[in-house]
Amino acid sequence: MALWQRTLYYFNTTQLLVEIQNHKMCN
Repeated sequence: MALWQRTLYYFNTTQLLVEIQNHKMCN
């Protein structure tokens, strides 16, 4: 996998985890 693809994948995964954490904190 290309570096930019790994970076994009890592960024998307991090954003998903952050959103999940935010939802847990709001509830």
